[in-house]
Amino acid sequence: MMVTRSYMSRREVEQQRFSMPVTVLVPVGAVLLQVLLPRVFAGLAILDLPFVVTLFFAISRRSPIAGTATGAAIGLLQDVLTGQPIGVNGMAKSLIGYAGRAWEAESMWRTQPRAPYWPSVFPCCRAFFCT
Repeated sequence: MMVTRSYMSRREVEQQRFSMPVTVLVPVGAVLLQVLLPRVFAGLAILDLPFVVTLFFAISRRSPIAGTATGAAIGLLQDVLTGQPIGVNGMAKSLIGYAGRAWEAESMWRTQPRAPYWPSVFPCCRAFFCT
């Protein structure tokens, strides 16, 4: 009996692909729920559904660029529908998309202890806030 060996990396095996309707409708639905639910139930204003959707798509696609682009699109849509200044949620969600993917990659693929990871993710923020 001959054993076949796969030369695909773990990243290629576990990368998720979503259909176009799912890619568009899930974030739009999350943003609409974020806008409409707090009007009915004031206690639900604390939930950030677009944040959860951004993290999900960033981690499941296994690409920091895709996570950043998805986060920026979801955040900008949230800015447009909530009446907040354009770019506030867009920038925050794009950073969340990148950091979520980077953190997931760091925690899954690295087993040895290292120095803290977050200061190296955003050197411009580290320089701005720490000086």
